[in-house]
Amino acid sequence: MTLTAEQRVAVETEATEAIVIAGAGSGKTRVLVARILWLLGRGASPSEIMTLTFTRKAAGEMRRRICDALREDGHRQPTRIAGRLLMGTFHAVALELLRSHGDAIGYEPASLTIVDEADANLLLEEACESLGLLRRSGTWKSGLSWSRVAQARERYYQTGVVAVDRGAASAGDGEIRTALHHYHAELRSMNALDFGLILLEANRLMGVPAIRAIWQSRIRHVLVDEAQDCDTTQYVLHDQFSPPATFFAAGDARQCVYGWRGARPDLLVTRRAHAAVFHLNACFRSGVRIVVAANQVIAANCEPMTEPMHAVRETAGAIAALCGRSADVALAIQSAGQRHLNLDGKPGWSRIAVLARKHDILVKLGERLAELSVPFHRVGSMFDVCGTEEFRVVYAALRAAVNPRDGLALRRLLRAFHRTLGEDDQSAHFVGAEAGTILRHGAEACTRNGTTATCRTARLVCWLRERLGQAVSDILPDLDEHLPGVATDYAAAFIYWHDQCAEFTVVEALRWFALRDVQDDVRPGNHVTLATIHAAKGLEWEHVFAVDWNEGVLPSGLSLREPDGVRDERRVAYVALTRAKDRLDLHWRRPADQDHHYKTKAPSRFLYESGVVAAD
Repeated sequence: MTLTAEQRVAVETEATEAIVIAGAGSGKTRVLVARILWLLGRGASPSEIMTLTFTRKAAGEMRRRICDALREDGHRQPTRIAGRLLMGTFHAVALELLRSHGDAIGYEPASLTIVDEADANLLLEEACESLGLLRRSGTWKSGLSWSRVAQARERYYQTGVVAVDRGAASAGDGEIRTALHHYHAELRSMNALDFGLILLEANRLMGVPAIRAIWQSRIRHVLVDEAQDCDTTQYVLHDQFSPPATFFAAGDARQCVYGWRGARPDLLVTRRAHAAVFHLNACFRSGVRIVVAANQVIAANCEPMTEPMHAVRETAGAIAALCGRSADVALAIQSAGQRHLNLDGKPGWSRIAVLARKHDILVKLGERLAELSVPFHRVGSMFDVCGTEEFRVVYAALRAAVNPRDGLALRRLLRAFHRTLGEDDQSAHFVGAEAGTILRHGAEACTRNGTTATCRTARLVCWLRERLGQAVSDILPDLDEHLPGVATDYAAAFIYWHDQCAEFTVVEALRWFALRDVQDDVRPGNHVTLATIHAAKGLEWEHVFAVDWNEGVLPSGLSLREPDGVRDERRVAYVALTRAKDRLDLHWRRPADQDHHYKTKAPSRFLYESGVVAAD
């Protein structure tokens, strides 16, 4: 694998702890892959290497590159070698720990399920009700609110400490702590977790001396991608292995865009104070003008341990301001697609991305593009269906099939039966009470018969409809008959799940779904990609339209009221700028282009900092 001199120095370091400050487009993924190959070349077993990422797409890309490199070097079984690497998102690796040894802390690993957000919130509300914090009327005890309880839960998952205000104790924290204790105890009794609890329970598991000894004897090398986005709990997870394992992290404080969910880039330095530090400052992605603009924007943050990027591509790149409404942006995109022609002479829509701070901006722009017959895909839209009641019922049925102790799943099924058969129909109560038994026996029958209930063939759908009768039939479209070309988003979402989980068992499909992230919905094809800036992390396009750069949007209105809010938003702007390779259009709305029902928003300060818009 070809490396620059600065990349090679980082890859081949003998330091037991190393931090690579990898700027945008500097070859971070290449360095991580080369480091793994270097370790393998020096005798490390694939099973001794653990790599933690933030998206499955990043892990998949690294694994693919490793396979290609091993194949080029003449290895006979590159796929088998790459498959033995413990590589995945923090939550995927944590769940693997729990599925391997969760019985040490009271779980049944084979049937462990992950509840969805709606069910988790319902359970937490019930815990608060049982303690008198939430009255049946829906009013909260003085000083408490759902927002405060939910924030305390998230802060607990990020830090391991129950406190609403970061680093401070607040009135009512003791009651919230008790409610969370009841909530978690109830989840454990159901042999279930919510998404945030996966990491905390994995850390608790690693606190068992015998389990920690097993894993520390296995894992000799820990690598972390996008280390600047780790929260305290994630730092604790990789600290469980290193030391004694070596530690190699790649990150960049300029691209830390998850401060709102507890990211602590400062901990990378304070927890690894003696680490060797390497800088990758050459940008291989963007043209000179784009790199200069990005440097000018982020310079105002004075990010520690960073140095300005320099472009190494010969092309100058282009950057320009674009004013107008969504319809004007759509016309500009249409024109750009017609200029970027593919080899077959057709418009090169796939070379274009539109990045926005908020989803609703992309939805409106998608409507304008549809009017112009411009093909597009909004990243994350395939998961929109996950918030519907219909999807939650089917998901609950799957969970109950795997884990009959999942009381939340069974209760959701019972409510579905009541709605379908009628509150006064005695059969609804009978079927609801027997749902767990029916599902359990159905799962056992499938196992006895050697039948793999796969999503691709929709056998699982047929089986569930068979076992649960008309209720699920009403909820789930008849996919086995209408699988080809069903136009509704509802059916398409299930087809997508089926395609992703080809030949998966129910357990594997549930795990895949529980660990999903927005980049799972980045699709190939000749269409314009619409994505939030956060969803675009790690991706690149030839031509990027960064839209709605007005004060109150980017930076967001909320950030303008927080001490470090604008600093965090400047990092978001930097990420948007550095997704573009050859051309970048920065869009903003003049007063005449804005909805006059709201206060007029000025051009974003980041437009001035970039130099694209001249200061008055």
